[in-house]
Amino acid sequence: MILPCAAVLFDVDGTLVDSTPLIERAAREWGVEYGIDPDEFLSDAHGRRTGDRVADFLPADQVAEATARLDELEAKGSEGITAVPGAIDLLANMSGLPYAFVTSMDRAQLKVRSGVAGVPLPQVVVTAEDVPAGKPDPSGYLQAAFQLGVDPYE
Repeated sequence: MILPCAAVLFDVDGTLVDSTPLIERAAREWGVEYGIDPDEFLSDAHGRRTGDRVADFLPADQVAEATARLDELEAKGSEGITAVPGAIDLLANMSGLPYAFVTSMDRAQLKVRSGVAGVPLPQVVVTAEDVPAGKPDPSGYLQAAFQLGVDPYE
């Protein structure tokens, strides 16, 4: 399949890296601590910034602390993190086509997870800390396109 384009903007978790076992393990422990059904929490967590999803369940004055706790639980390990099949080969064969990663993870999580999975980071990376609103807001992708010097509207 050939798709002509000026650049490629990749999501990371679930597209290039699979950290599902780690995320689910941490969410289950966290859910017990905060009285939140982990299955309900996880049902719409993929692709969203942690704090945005936590805010769906807790009062505003608890979100920062609860988000920090969930981040802490996720940072405790790296078991189960793998590259999505074909991801490393895909990146190795981009043939000079510019690409960027756009992720709802923070920079530290991205570094650990991509490192464990063996997925090399490109020069342009846009993380949760780089944008005012998380996905599905397009600002992360627009910022990545701008940094690559491509017009996202073409």
